[in-house]
Amino acid sequence: MFTIASFADSAYVLAGGRSSRFGTNKAYAFWQGQRFLHYQVRFLQDFFAAVHVVGPAPDAYQDLGFTEVLVDRFPLCGPLAGLDTALQYQLRTSGPGWVFLASCDTFGVTPEQIQMLCDRLPVLADERALLWSFKGRLEPLWGFYHTDLAGPVEQALIAGDYGLKRFLASHPICHLMGENPWIQVNMPQDLKGIR
Repeated sequence: MFTIASFADSAYVLAGGRSSRFGTNKAYAFWQGQRFLHYQVRFLQDFFAAVHVVGPAPDAYQDLGFTEVLVDRFPLCGPLAGLDTALQYQLRTSGPGWVFLASCDTFGVTPEQIQMLCDRLPVLADERALLWSFKGRLEPLWGFYHTDLAGPVEQALIAGDYGLKRFLASHPICHLMGENPWIQVNMPQDLKGIR
């Protein structure tokens, strides 16, 4: 029913954060009867030929069945470091192109929303990221990034500037506007009544 273009066939799920506000590693928490990480990977496998997990160590999620976890070159530096990992791995294994970046702790993204982004990829000009914007607020995760950003992302991380939204403000991006149905789980109470 939904198709992702062959030039954007890889997704990367970020699961390497501290989860400090949540209290425990969110990858192991439950959403709709599944571990967060299992839920997100299975959801994305309906779209992408390859779904990779980015985590804190190569064996971080072996107990969940993930034997190959990509590790950030800049550990504990937030989503920008996860983007760096995704872009560098994509360049090494597949060459230039688009990657899809997702987070372990955001729910409510629909197949239709992913498809709308994908349908927009072929008509982009100079934009190097394709994301959603809800009520004027840019959502930097659950969107597409081009490997052309690999060099600038690396430079920002080396300079100690880890803000992903700040990084995007100085690079050409395209965003689709919509109403925000997403839930980002930062603390355990965010899960109350929605399991």
